Amino acid sequence: MIVFAKVFQEITPHPLVGIILATSIFVACGPDEETTNGTQGSRDPKVEVVDVEKHAFETKRAWQGTLEPLRVYEIVAPENGRVSEFRLDVGDLVSAGDVVVKMRFPYADARRGHLAERVGQLEVEKERLKRLAASRATSDAEVAAARIDLLQAMAELRGIEALLAEGIIRAPADGWILETAVVAGSSVVEETVLARLADASSMGIRIQVPNTEIRYFDDVGMLTATTSGGGRHPITRTMRHGTQGSNTTGVELWLDVRNPEFVGAATIGYKSANDVLAVPWSSVATDDNMAWVGLLDDENRVERRTVTLGATSGTMVEVLDGLDDGDTVLLYQPRSHGEGARVDPVPRNKSSETD
Repeated sequence: MIVFAKVFQEITPHPLVGIILATSIFVACGPDEETTNGTQGSRDPKVEVVDVEKHAFETKRAWQGTLEPLRVYEIVAPENGRVSEFRLDVGDLVSAGDVVVKMRFPYADARRGHLAERVGQLEVEKERLKRLAASRATSDAEVAAARIDLLQAMAELRGIEALLAEGIIRAPADGWILETAVVAGSSVVEETVLARLADASSMGIRIQVPNTEIRYFDDVGMLTATTSGGGRHPITRTMRHGTQGSNTTGVELWLDVRNPEFVGAATIGYKSANDVLAVPWSSVATDDNMAWVGLLDDENRVERRTVTLGATSGTMVEVLDGLDDGDTVLLYQPRSHGEGARVDPVPRNKSSETD
């Protein structure tokens, strides 16, 4: 503008008039509007970017737990009575149907004897009345009443005999004795726990898993269990027990292991190899536990995009949600460019070619 003023000083006699005219022309022409607004691509700041694409990930996870029977049977007394035989110790192996406990029920024994005698008497009485009815010496109603009395006594006798049969208590499944609570000669009341039996077919591991990791248990083929002795066992099935509002989920992992010697500490391992969408960790920023990246739109303007992250592999992190294959994001320092800022994208490893 000083050059303009000198020119107009030569044209106009008064120096102040020259300065005013020069200022007016400069303002009217002004700087290039596109340059001022930052819409000219060459004036936008060069920023390294990276394309979102699939990468080969080998994902590994491990959790600690205890291998133990997940199903335990309680063997209880069916009635007040006395243990007549109990010869098993903790750790003894049993098969389904093996006798675990024998009991006697004094009241039932006495009642059975009385009922057996009563049934015999009623059978004799019924036969006598049938003969009298045949000779018209009694009515059919008396015979019918005698038959009913006999049937009632027989039904009660069968109930007592069934109760006595329950005195022989058998193992409900293959397994081993976890705990004993009585010995031969013990007097017990109904529902007293006599012993606890581990179901050999229910060996497994119970653990609490963060909800963010529960997806690793969707495919049992990716899971193995390693016992403290070094043995590796496949997981046959899983069961979940979630609690609403909780940040963790309970998981039961069932193994085809039937030997109590394996009970103890165990490690559950997960391993998979997949192609997953991923971005460099340097592209990710976090606010209030919410991850986000600087995503470029079609006009190379920055958009703050929230993402859900998954597994990590070296400098890369899996993106579960928020981005698509082919998207472009800022490679470094997403906070350095505000929402809507326009940049001149430079693909990673090509910045030296576009200085």
